[in-house]
Amino acid sequence: GPSGGLIEIGFETLTVSTSVVTLASVPAGTRWALIFFQNQPVRWRAGQGVPTATTGQYAGAGSYLDWTPGGDFRWDYAQMIPALRMIRDTGASGDATLAITYFGLHRYATGEE
Repeated sequence: GPSGGLIEIGFETLTVSTSVVTLASVPAGTRWALIFFQNQPVRWRAGQGVPTATTGQYAGAGSYLDWTPGGDFRWDYAQMIPALRMIRDTGASGDATLAITYFGLHRYATGEE
C-alpha cells in the first residue's frame, strides 16, 4: 500500500442555492473528502445526471457525506469529487452552507512520489 498517511490538503465553505453547483476549489492530489451540510437539505449526484430540487441523493441538514478511506487506502473518490453536483432541496428554507475538507496522501502533498 501507499506510504505516508492521510492529511488535509484543503478546505472550503460553499453556498448551495437554487442553481446546480460543483465544488469550487478541489486541490490537486485530492483523493477523499468530508462534506458537512450545515444548515439546509441538499440533493446531489456524482456521476451520470444532474440533481434537481426533488431528485438525486438527499442530504439533510446536519448530515455528512463521508468520502474518507476508512482505513483502506486502496479505494478513493478522486473521480467522484470533481463530478459532484449539488442543488438546494425543495424543502430548504434558505441557501445551504457546506463545509468541505479535502484529503490526500502525505507523500503526494510533500512531493515524495
